[in-house]
Amino acid sequence: MKTKLKKLLLLGLLLVPLSLFSQNNLITGFVKDAVNNEELIGVTVKVKGTQKGTVTDFEGKFSIDAQQGQTLVFSYVGFKEHEIRIDSRRSFDVYLSEDIEMLEEVVVVGYGVQKKASAVGSITSTKGEDLLRTGGVNSVSEAIQGQMPGVVAINSSAKPGADAADIFIRGKGTWGNAAPLILVDGIERNFNDLDMNEIESISTLKDASATAVYGVKGANGVILVTSKRGKKQKTEVNFSTNIGFKQPSSKVDWADYVTSMKMYNEANINDMQWDKVIPESTIAAWMNAYATGNYGPYNDYFPEVDWWGETIKNAAVQQTYNLNVRGGTDKMRYFASLGYLSDGDVYKTEKQDDYDPSFNYKRYNWRYNVDFNITSSTLFSANIAGNVGYRNQPVFQVDAGNPNDKNFFEPFLSAPTNVFPIKYSDGQWGDNANGRENLIANMTTGGQIKYKTFQGFYDFTLKQELDFITEGLSAKGTISYTSISTNNSKIFNNGIYGATTTSGPKQEIRYYRVYDYANPITNPDGSISYPMTLETRFPDLTTSEDLPTTVSYDNFDGYSRKLYYEFALNYARSFAGHNITAMGLFLRRMDESTSGSNNSKMQFAAYEEDWVGRITYNWKEIYLLELNGAYTGSEKFAPGKRFGFFPSFSLGWRMSEEPWMKWKDLSNLKFRYSYGKVGNDKNAPRFNYLPLFSSGGNVQFGLNQDVAFGPMYNEGRIPNPDATWELTTKQNFGIELGLFHKLNVTLDLFKENRTKILMQRQTIASWSGFPSLPSFNLGETKNHGLEFEIGWNDEINKEFNYWVKFNFATSENRVIFRDDPFKLADYLKYAGKPIGVQRKYIASGNYTSIDDIFNGPITNISSATQGALVPGDLFFIDYNGDGIIDTKDQVPMKHLNYPLTTCGLSFGVEYKNFGLNALIYAAPDVYKESIGLLLWDFPASNVKAQPETLDRWAPEKKDVDGAVRPSVHLSNNHNKQGSTYSYTDHSYVRLKNVELNYKVPKNFLKKIHISGCQFYVNGNNLLTFTKADSRRDPETANSTVYPIVRRYNVGMRLSF
Repeated sequence: MKTKLKKLLLLGLLLVPLSLFSQNNLITGFVKDAVNNEELIGVTVKVKGTQKGTVTDFEGKFSIDAQQGQTLVFSYVGFKEHEIRIDSRRSFDVYLSEDIEMLEEVVVVGYGVQKKASAVGSITSTKGEDLLRTGGVNSVSEAIQGQMPGVVAINSSAKPGADAADIFIRGKGTWGNAAPLILVDGIERNFNDLDMNEIESISTLKDASATAVYGVKGANGVILVTSKRGKKQKTEVNFSTNIGFKQPSSKVDWADYVTSMKMYNEANINDMQWDKVIPESTIAAWMNAYATGNYGPYNDYFPEVDWWGETIKNAAVQQTYNLNVRGGTDKMRYFASLGYLSDGDVYKTEKQDDYDPSFNYKRYNWRYNVDFNITSSTLFSANIAGNVGYRNQPVFQVDAGNPNDKNFFEPFLSAPTNVFPIKYSDGQWGDNANGRENLIANMTTGGQIKYKTFQGFYDFTLKQELDFITEGLSAKGTISYTSISTNNSKIFNNGIYGATTTSGPKQEIRYYRVYDYANPITNPDGSISYPMTLETRFPDLTTSEDLPTTVSYDNFDGYSRKLYYEFALNYARSFAGHNITAMGLFLRRMDESTSGSNNSKMQFAAYEEDWVGRITYNWKEIYLLELNGAYTGSEKFAPGKRFGFFPSFSLGWRMSEEPWMKWKDLSNLKFRYSYGKVGNDKNAPRFNYLPLFSSGGNVQFGLNQDVAFGPMYNEGRIPNPDATWELTTKQNFGIELGLFHKLNVTLDLFKENRTKILMQRQTIASWSGFPSLPSFNLGETKNHGLEFEIGWNDEINKEFNYWVKFNFATSENRVIFRDDPFKLADYLKYAGKPIGVQRKYIASGNYTSIDDIFNGPITNISSATQGALVPGDLFFIDYNGDGIIDTKDQVPMKHLNYPLTTCGLSFGVEYKNFGLNALIYAAPDVYKESIGLLLWDFPASNVKAQPETLDRWAPEKKDVDGAVRPSVHLSNNHNKQGSTYSYTDHSYVRLKNVELNYKVPKNFLKKIHISGCQFYVNGNNLLTFTKADSRRDPETANSTVYPIVRRYNVGMRLSF
């Protein structure tokens, strides 16, 4: 017994030093992000040259046995691998830096993902966090402007809730609908109402290799939006808030009233309308008013109302809030998000007791994405998302029960400024002779309309690995349902008195008063007044007043629902350097909605069916091959013509991976080429293959027969059973270069030929007898261009890093065939001209004398006559030499009204806790027709002149080369025609976004249990450089839209 005790004691004494030695070899510490100092969870830590390893826990902490002199290797997805040689320290922190190349390792493609290194399609992408830096814009389409080369976004209005941009990719290949296909998590949906906090990434597919899998929908390019999903990590709660201030990016001004009256008289003299000449006594009275300061917006006798200044706020407020939760375990991962947006009005509309007439938009977003590992080989995913939007606006001149934006916005440019005050001294509203031009009264007293939109998105996916059949095989099934409904609620002030018609603006009492300036009255107190010669009341005394407000709630506007389901088999396997993937997929879509012309009826449901296949192969990621094929169908075409096969192939060579090309500073050198065919059915009308008939009316037989027989059936458009989709053949050659692990360059050259464009024939004789013809597959176009992107990313040390990126894209397109009449002059044909070519008169100068007018070509333009012309009017070239100026003298312009070339320069810098980033965007070589109300004097015949009115032609300018501002007219039919004088350069360079942010130090946040906190200020559309009229933003579509705005924001991003 004693011997056994001695042996145990000896063994214990031997184990104690070993235990102490083991503890002395324990290395501990934390692994953190070098940029934001946040702990990283799940970092792999290994002892180099051994099998010993561990991972960091939920606090980013690690502990591992290792001896002095050994090397620890730290690796984490998206970060550069880091090695540390162990010295005498037993505990230390490790900082990992992001690996930009690894972050882009996987790209989203059609129906799947691919490794960036081996992808051979032309694909560009941007991250969701980039969208959050765009200065508080509310639509995704505007946020992507300038982010990706070849993607053009044109934002023509900033109306709250209706500010989506028009998008096209790589120029235009058709004169019809050139918009790309947009998918959110693989389902065709509108992405503008997404909360940008929900977006993980956006990928743009451009060439046939990337888009052929979408068959008849892929010709215009494809945009894939991927929402955020859960991760295996401890629960992370993020809260962000943004408060913004916005104001119009341009400001309207006019010439003073005295100048306007003098020019008005000059115009009347030119038009020989002597009865409209303003008396000199009136002009003198106004000159005295200006000299004494006796004028203003509420002055009875000398009203001067700056409608822009009186109705535009110094700043409107917008707010966004988002709360999201992200996390997960081995079994389940989740992402949940709630968002709120409130976009205010730049106009000074005031809330009334019964209604709110302001332009505003409120939106509520929700999303819950969850992934369950039912078993180790079975994954179930569900996405439940949606939004509710409330868009509000005032009631004014409602047409057919719905607001007409032209009636809202054009009066801000055309309404008289010096005819009536906003209100007279007796408190009554002032107005013009027509009773509808007091803009403040119009917008405030009419009422309101609120549009409500509900969108619900429901996606469910089950993925099963089938390794028991063969390694790398898996199956996936998805079913999705989309529901969208819209309705409106209307409140009309004094609704019984025709507020739902164009006479609605007269529902509040207004007065139009005219004073005799030739006979001033000196009052006992020395003030001067003028006798009233006319007073008109709106409404007149026979109309009842103070009638009740009328209300209609939740009027049905429309409803649509979409059902989508797919089944796919995927295969991925590697054999001794040979990497193979394959996909086979079947899908169907059903789209059902109310009729656009009658929302009480559902249209026939539209169906689509696709069979898709893809095979990729590479050997050690050096030699790359991809084959795609889609057999897709559209029910827009006749049976037997509904399906087509769209193939593509692409080849790639990564020279940088060749053994003889190994160079440590060359991280990537890849050449790729793709060829394929893609379709487009966006411009195909439904049932083009069927004869159409209409019914209605009756017919009577016999001379005295009073019995009607009916209804009558009338034959309409004849059918075209052979109609099919547009067909595009695309080619793309690309080069990708990576140097020094800092520089990345991409160059793409592309070419496409589009045939079978559906169009109406232009060469049908009027005597053919056909009431109307269907669309035929006749049109042809071609399009080619290049895209270039270069980026530099450098980390000086863990406290300072910066990046710069520049992208450039340009394209050129031409119409090859558009059924031009055979003998039509070449310059009048579409063939050989760009898509969307603008035709204008050539204004070579101004008439300098009466002799010029009557010896020159006869004008036959829009009721203009030779006798109405005066010296100084524009001289248009008689291009066809027939002696008459008419539409045959309109020639194609060199410049288009949409950008074919775009540039984007973005950069960012981070120093310690501070960050700065910005985007400069340019759209050169864009021309637009000038807004007539901002170009020509006396809009709507009101006494209101442009600031440059005095620059009109004068005899001393007769020797000036080119056209100058023409003589003034009230009836200006000749000069107002679209010409090289009015079609002007609207190119621009814009500071699109800029943000300055600050991250609160981590050691301070730990004390209050917060993992991250960032404060920022940013802005959008802050500076614009353009040759266009400063009173018009260069992107503004026309005079009938809500003004483009610039934004200033402050906000906070908080993480727990």
